Amino acid sequence: MLLTPARLSGKLRVPSSKSETHRSLILAAHAREPLRIEAPLISQDTRSSFEALEAFGSVIEDFGDRWVVDSRRFGPANSVIDCGNSGSTLRLFTALAALLPASVEFRGDASLSQRPNEPLLGALIELGARVESRAGSLPIAIRGPLRGGKVKLAGGLSSQFASALLLALPFAEEDSQLLIEAPVRSRPYLDLTVAMAQKSGLSLLLSETASGDLSVLIPGQQSLQTAGLRIGGDWSSAALLLVAALLSGGQLELEGLDPTSAQGDRRIIDILRLFNVVITFDGHLKLEAHNGLVSPGRIDVSQTPDLFPPLCAVAACAEGETLLLGGPGLRHKECDRIAAMAAGLRAAGIFCSERGDALLIRGGKPRAGQFQAQGDHRVHMSLAAIALAADAPSRIDSAWSTVVSYPEFHADLQRLAGVSL
Repeated sequence: MLLTPARLSGKLRVPSSKSETHRSLILAAHAREPLRIEAPLISQDTRSSFEALEAFGSVIEDFGDRWVVDSRRFGPANSVIDCGNSGSTLRLFTALAALLPASVEFRGDASLSQRPNEPLLGALIELGARVESRAGSLPIAIRGPLRGGKVKLAGGLSSQFASALLLALPFAEEDSQLLIEAPVRSRPYLDLTVAMAQKSGLSLLLSETASGDLSVLIPGQQSLQTAGLRIGGDWSSAALLLVAALLSGGQLELEGLDPTSAQGDRRIIDILRLFNVVITFDGHLKLEAHNGLVSPGRIDVSQTPDLFPPLCAVAACAEGETLLLGGPGLRHKECDRIAAMAAGLRAAGIFCSERGDALLIRGGKPRAGQFQAQGDHRVHMSLAAIALAADAPSRIDSAWSTVVSYPEFHADLQRLAGVSL
């Protein structure tokens, strides 16, 4: 697609949270009565989870702004589960399937088939499941039942492995103790999982050891204690909108965000303020102004890795050098996001250097370029923000990828610009 630089200003309601929508569907699988999911995100990724739950026998009524899930006939899947491009669907539903005394097979697209799952599969085997896979990757076949017990899980690659176990073990036959070994990456996503589980009436007792490991005590044979879940606004999408408006020189007001949300990406407010950006929150989030973006030097987003791509865009336009630390998990997303953002910055004439799991960026004035997003939705949307700050129209591929998390992204940019981009 061709994207023309333009000033973005106005008011928008942010999309609902993708992470919360995935987790709500997993929780709904265990409801003894129909459960309402209010304001779900409707995207390609969440549709993968929606269809996976239906394959397990749940009946979902779709009213657009809410889903009503009846899981009273939940049981072994009657077909292969196609997870598409959704890592959340794969990991969360793999653990869910392990609760059942039947074999379930999972598949996905070419990108998902390259993503690692060994830590989760190894833990499920220790807890009583039988697993077949291609060296930890798709296709994966799993057979339960998961009995529960004690298990260790490395916390350094993906929080989705731990979240999958946290949402499955409350329904295992026995009590469980999950030890998540330090370093624990993307901790806010675990906190979000625990918060949603506890809000649904489940008991998960979390403590931290002196060495930084997380220990979670999880009684087995629990039952859901809620009739409905409401999905909050998505701070990850809000971050992308804030950065796009910021780099275009505009002002923005965002509705539908909870400043007390368990979503870790609400940290975007504090990080942008470090760059000399004025942001206020008075019912709605308001991006007001900045007197020149200035790099704070070093930023660690290993706990909130989805902020890495948009903050690369901010650093590209800020005075000074920024070292963005992202963590090893960024190398195993829809693409290698560190390498993809580095290539995008260089295409815009911005100096950058990969430093292991980090990227050193020297800010400047982006120039128009030919940007390759490598099929990654967050990379595409972050490169779009850079293109809005460039000196001429730029071409960005993978425009289709935004259906994964933010289907209305391009339309919302058009609304804020007031002209065709």
